[in-house]
Amino acid sequence: MVTPHFSWWPLVALLLAAWSAGPAFAQAPANDPISIALEPRDVEGSLMNWGLNIQPESDPFTGEPDAGKDTVLRQSLTLASSENKPLPLLWNVTRGTLHFDLNRNRDLEDDPQGRYTNSTRGYYQEYKDVLIPWSDASGVRTQRVNLHIANTGGGVHGYIAQRTYWQGKLTLEGKDYQVGIVENLLGGSSIHSFLLRPWEARDKPFDLIGQTHDAFDFAQHLFFAGRAFDLAARTEAGPTGSRYRLDLQPQTPALGDLRLTGTHVRRLILRGQHHTAVLDNPPASVRLPVDTYARVQAQLEAGSLAAIRSEASAPALAVTDSKPASLTVGGPLTNHVTIRRRGGVLVLNYQLLGADGAPYRLDTTDREPPQFTIRQDNRELASGRFQYG
Repeated sequence: MVTPHFSWWPLVALLLAAWSAGPAFAQAPANDPISIALEPRDVEGSLMNWGLNIQPESDPFTGEPDAGKDTVLRQSLTLASSENKPLPLLWNVTRGTLHFDLNRNRDLEDDPQGRYTNSTRGYYQEYKDVLIPWSDASGVRTQRVNLHIANTGGGVHGYIAQRTYWQGKLTLEGKDYQVGIVENLLGGSSIHSFLLRPWEARDKPFDLIGQTHDAFDFAQHLFFAGRAFDLAARTEAGPTGSRYRLDLQPQTPALGDLRLTGTHVRRLILRGQHHTAVLDNPPASVRLPVDTYARVQAQLEAGSLAAIRSEASAPALAVTDSKPASLTVGGPLTNHVTIRRRGGVLVLNYQLLGADGAPYRLDTTDREPPQFTIRQDNRELASGRFQYG
C-alpha cells in the first residue's frame, strides 16, 4: 500500500496557536444618525479588474493628428452609470498613444488632458494612471485606472484595473474605523463594495478578489460592533467636484443568539435575507438580527498566517429570538488530500479544510506551497510541491 506523508510549513502554527476571544458585543444606546463625507483615495495596484465594454466607431474626430500609415482605431467605452454616455477614444496602435474625447463633442483639440502615451508597442498595450471622468447630477468626479487594451484583429479587447475608492472615518464607542465604497465601473448598481476595517489598518492594501474581507458586498442593512444601521451612499457637490457621503441611520431590529464553534476567526460576515452581520474577533456567543443567513464569509488569522473561507454559500442559518442557533466555522484547519488513478499516473488533489468541512485557502504571499512525500516500506517513492489553483 502506498501511503502519502505530508509536511506543511507553517500550518502547525495555525492549528496549535491559541486564540483569545474578543469582548462580548453590547447594543450601544446612541441613536443619532451618522453622516460621513468620503474623499477619494487611490491604490497602487488594482481593486478590481473589469472587462472592457468597448465598441468600434467609424466617424473620424475633429482634430485627429495625421496618422499616415499607422494603425488607428476609433472606439467608444461604455461606463456603468446611465448619466455617462459612451466615452469615445482614438487609439494609435503603431505609436502607442490613446486620446479620449472627454467632453464627448467629437473634437480632440479641446481635450489635451485626455492624451496618454505608452512606452511599449505591439498589439497589447497598458496605459497607466488614466483619469476617467465620472458624471452624475452632483457634478464630475474622477476614477484613476490602468487601461489594458489589445488589438486582436477581430476587435479590441482588454480590461480596466480600477484604482480609486472613496473613504472616511467612522467612530463607534470610541473606536475609529475606515469606511469606504468602491464604485461599479462597468455595470449593475452604482456601488459595488463597502470597506470597513480598523482605522489603524487604513494604509494596508486591499482588493475585491477575496484576499481579505476588509471589503464586501454593499449592504443596505448593516450590523456591526453590536449596532444595526440602515446604510446609504449618495453623491453631493464637494470642494473640488462630486463626492460621496455615507449615511448611517441607527435601527433596533429584534436580536437572536448565535453560538459559534471554531477558532482563529478574525472576521465573520453573515449575509441574510435582510441584514449583513459583520463580526470581528467574535466570542463563542453573539447576538445579531433575527434573519435567515445563507452566505458565510470568514477570514482567519494566527500570528502572521491568514486564511479565507473559499466558499460563501452555506446551509440556511435561521437566527430567531426564541432559541439559540449554532454555527461551526474557522479552524482548526486540516490537510486533506484525495488520490485517484489516471492511467499509470496518480493524481493528488489538495484541500485545506476547516472545522466546518468547508475549504479554506491560505494567503500565499511570499510563501511556498505545501509539499508532499510518498513512501512505501520506509522507502521514498516520490516528493514534490502542490501547485495553487
